[in-house]
Amino acid sequence: MLSAHMNETCTDAASHFSEQLLLMPGSINCYPFQYDTDLPTGHFDRSSLGVSPNSIVFFSGANFFKIVPEISLVWARILAAVPNSVLVLMPYNPNWAAHYRTLPFTLRLNRQLLAAGVASDRLRILNAVPTRADLQQIVAAADIYLDAYPFAGACSMLDPMVVGTPPVVRTGPVGRSQHGAALMRMAGLEEVICTSDEEYIATAIDLASNPARRQKIRSTLLSYKATGVPEYFDTEKFSKKVGDALIDIHETYLSRYSKFEHADRGARRDSLRQLARSVAGHNLELAAMNDIGIVHSLIVPYFQHQPVARQRHMIDVGSCYGVMADPFLAIDWTADMFEPDPSPRPKLEQNVLKYGGRGRVFAIAVTDTSRTEIEFHRSYDGLSGLGESPFQSTAAIIKVPCTSLANFYVDQGVKFVDFLKIDAEGFDFNVLRSHNFNAMKPSLVMVEYGTHFESEAVPIVNQAID
Repeated sequence: MLSAHMNETCTDAASHFSEQLLLMPGSINCYPFQYDTDLPTGHFDRSSLGVSPNSIVFFSGANFFKIVPEISLVWARILAAVPNSVLVLMPYNPNWAAHYRTLPFTLRLNRQLLAAGVASDRLRILNAVPTRADLQQIVAAADIYLDAYPFAGACSMLDPMVVGTPPVVRTGPVGRSQHGAALMRMAGLEEVICTSDEEYIATAIDLASNPARRQKIRSTLLSYKATGVPEYFDTEKFSKKVGDALIDIHETYLSRYSKFEHADRGARRDSLRQLARSVAGHNLELAAMNDIGIVHSLIVPYFQHQPVARQRHMIDVGSCYGVMADPFLAIDWTADMFEPDPSPRPKLEQNVLKYGGRGRVFAIAVTDTSRTEIEFHRSYDGLSGLGESPFQSTAAIIKVPCTSLANFYVDQGVKFVDFLKIDAEGFDFNVLRSHNFNAMKPSLVMVEYGTHFESEAVPIVNQAID
C-alpha cells in the first residue's frame, strides 16, 4: 500500500492495512487540474447566491455521502454561534451518483438547524455547476470553507486552496480522514487542522469573527500558489516520488528473494513455514481465497510467465465438476482427471467436451495401495472419498477401481506432468505418496488437506511437507 507521511500520521498506521505500508515523503495528494482549462459558463457571486454582503458565508463542496448526521450537526452548532452567517452546500456531484435522495437529506439538515435555533433560510443547497471555474467563483465568494469528516475532502479541498478561501479541516485516525489535513500541511497551515469537534467548531467561529486572520490565511494560500507550480499540481515531482518508491519496493523484493534462493534446504523450509504461519488467519485476501482463487491468481499466471515449447499437462485427482482443470484446458493444456464418484461425473464429462479430447476423465480412485479395487464413500458432491467425511454422512459405499499415480503414468504413457493437483478428502497424502518423484518431476504440486480428517493431523501434515 503506497501512501505518504503527511497522510498516515498515526504511529500505528501500518496496522490499518492488510498490505505492507510504504510511505513516500510529503503528501499523496497531487492532481493535474491545472490542465483543466474549461472557462466559466456564467457569473457567480454573493448576489447570484442571494446572500447579503455583510453575511459570513460558510461553504462546503463535500459530497452528499460524506455529509453524515454528525458533521451536519456540527455545522448547525457553528451557524448557531455566528448569527449573521449562512451555509452554502453543493453536495450533488454527478461524478459520485446520477441520482440523490435529496428530500430526506434536506429534511434532516433542516431538523438539525431548527434544533440548534437556526432558521432554515440560512441554508443554501446548490446543484452542481458545469465547470470547475464556475465552482471556484462560488468558493471565492465564501468567507470560510468547511471540510467534511471522517471522510475528508481531497479533490474538493483544492478549490478553496486555489482561490484562497480559508478552510477548516479535521484529522482522524485513518488515512481517509487525513487528506484535507495533508493538503494543509503541504501549504504550511497547521493552524486550521483540528483534532476534535470542539476544536473544529471553535476554529470556524474564530475565523468568522476575525477578518484579519482570514486575510492572513488567504494570503498564505495565494502566495503558495504564486511561487510556481504548487506541490498539489506538481505531477513531475510526484511521479519522481512514486518512481523512487517503486524502485525501493523492487530492490527490497530482489534482496528478500535472493536471500531465500541462496539459503540451504533446511533454512528455506523453515522460512516457508514461518511465512505460512505469519499470514494464516491474518491476511484477509489469502483467507478469502479458495482453491480456484489460488489457481486463477497464482498458478495460471506462474505457468504463463514460464513458457515451454511443448504442450503442458495437468493431473487432477478429485475433479468433481472440473472447475480446477478448466483454466488450464482453456489455455490449450491437456489434463487427466480422476473422479470415481458417479454423481458429478456426467457434468464433468460434459464440461470437458468443449476442449476436443484434451481432457480425459477416469472413473478411478487414486491411492498408494497395491489393490485394483477399493471401497468409496458416496456423499454430497465434492465431499465423497475413501472414508467417512467429517462434513457429511455417507449415503452409500460402493466399490471402484483404483490405481497409483506411478502406475497410471506407465499404463497411459504419460511422459510429463507440469501441475499435479490433489483433493482427495482426507486421503490427499496417500495420493501424493503414490507419485514417483524420481521418475516424474512436476513444476508445481497443489495438495488440499484438512486437519478435520484423522489422517491429516498437524504432525502428519508437517511430515508430508518435509
